[in-house]
Amino acid sequence: MRKKITKYNTIRVAILENFQRRKCFTFDRPTGRKNLARLEDVAESELGKDFLNDTELSVEYMHSCEPKILMDESLVNGRMFSSLAEQYTEYLRSGMVPCIDDALTIMSYQENRIALKNAVDLFKQQIEAIELPLPDDFELRYKQTQRDALKIFRKMAVLDDYQTFQKIAEVNVLFEFLNTIW
Repeated sequence: MRKKITKYNTIRVAILENFQRRKCFTFDRPTGRKNLARLEDVAESELGKDFLNDTELSVEYMHSCEPKILMDESLVNGRMFSSLAEQYTEYLRSGMVPCIDDALTIMSYQENRIALKNAVDLFKQQIEAIELPLPDDFELRYKQTQRDALKIFRKMAVLDDYQTFQKIAEVNVLFEFLNTIW
């Protein structure tokens, strides 16, 4: 019993430390007991009115809050918030002590992969637009295209303190260039 109480309190302390300002919402059961086993497949029309009202209140509250800002001054977008919420919820669901640092690491990895893809796609699109034979100013256009792609990456990247993903972006841009010319 003592171990259970300690585990419960450890989770509470982690929540208090990571969320100094918080608002709690209680949600009614989303649907009847028979549908709970297939909750992921339940149509919105099968959800309870009280649950939908509770959900609407929580969404209205989130929309009324100031935007959240990460340590690198990036604004948290909906995809980032969703990732953080999923990670945090998974920790709680599995009975583990929530770790905001791990959730941030996973979220930043996901976001930086998207930034990387967008940068490489832009680079590839601009390089493919250059027609053969190569123009005299090709080297200048190549360098500008590379700068544009890396600028897009840096604008979208989050929490890339050690520039790990930026280095990967630089390598991928070079790889795409080599793929294009061969």
